[in-house]
Amino acid sequence: MKDETNSKEADVIAKVKDVVAKVANVEVEEISLRTDLLRDLHLDSLDQAEVTVMLEESLSITLPDSEYLSNQKLFPSITVADICSLVTRRQAEM
Repeated sequence: MKDETNSKEADVIAKVKDVVAKVANVEVEEISLRTDLLRDLHLDSLDQAEVTVMLEESLSITLPDSEYLSNQKLFPSITVADICSLVTRRQAEM
């Protein structure tokens, strides 16, 4: 069971990194769990909304608007790790 969990977690991390890299127009190798969407990649709220939509479509989940994605006033610092945690939580709820 632990291997399955690790595999799912690795899949989420890979997908989130891939989507963020595409939106930021950078190589996926430049993305780490610590990468900050605003500070490191200069992604504005429109770009972050695109990340949200792409993740929702590719993973068949919904990410609530009230979460930190696309809400820079409440959550000015959003890392790839934050997004992975959110996606993992949402998948567990479904």
